Amino acid sequence: MFDRLAAHRPPTLRNLSTRTRRVTIGAGLLGTAAIAAVLLASPLPASATHTPHSAHTAVLAPAGPSDDGRLKATFTDSDVSATPGLGMVELILTGTGTVQGFGAATDVVGVVEDFAASPCGHGGASNSAQQRLVIPGGVLELSSTAMNCVTASGPRVTGTYRVDGQASTGIFAGARGTGRVTVDVATGQDTLSGTLILIQPDSGLAGCTALSSTHHATATGYSKIRAQFAGSRWPDLRTAGTAYADLATQLRTARGTDGYQAVWFYQRLAAACARHGRALNAGT
Repeated sequence: MFDRLAAHRPPTLRNLSTRTRRVTIGAGLLGTAAIAAVLLASPLPASATHTPHSAHTAVLAPAGPSDDGRLKATFTDSDVSATPGLGMVELILTGTGTVQGFGAATDVVGVVEDFAASPCGHGGASNSAQQRLVIPGGVLELSSTAMNCVTASGPRVTGTYRVDGQASTGIFAGARGTGRVTVDVATGQDTLSGTLILIQPDSGLAGCTALSSTHHATATGYSKIRAQFAGSRWPDLRTAGTAYADLATQLRTARGTDGYQAVWFYQRLAAACARHGRALNAGT
């Protein structure tokens, strides 16, 4: 028999068998009632505020790392210029990479290598560098000291970095942190691992909090919440949050919808909020 609701379901529901869909839909009906009541600014029925534990867990289970003050990044850099003189080499490098929790980024590195002062023997060098990471939301500046040593697999740089919060901008202004830096000179692979503590909270997390405490938001309220998500440094939270806020605004005047789109958008946003340590309340 032709399923008349199939065209209106999110892809995750359309791809399930009919029997499995019925079970999934049945488990989510109370969540649907709660979401629809919030979006349409109508009072929540008492039963809608008690979401089954299994459905709640499925929506809010974290799917990735949270924003816990860590910095993990990898870049592949290549030389732009090299200037030797008096036993030193000044290098400028640039490349692309990924910063965990923040997304794609580019970097520029200025390095001074002193081959006359090698802490690890012949062929090595002491190494100091300033690294600029351009990340969605701002620029993160790092200062590092290291040593470039000859190993069996080729030259390798190991050392430590320190976050320069005064030179950093955007959400990274005033940040602090330290950690390890390693560079495989042969491949240009640059790895950072340590801490990054921000003094400015991400605006997207404020959006998650606002939704958790909002049961009858006005159009102006959703506009402010949308702006908070739009300013998030995390692509998943930015995309899911702005889409949900747009839908919420539309559904304040819409009638006759089946609710599936609202549930799908809500689940996507709830998962994004949970990934970054800010779970939505079940009654949102």
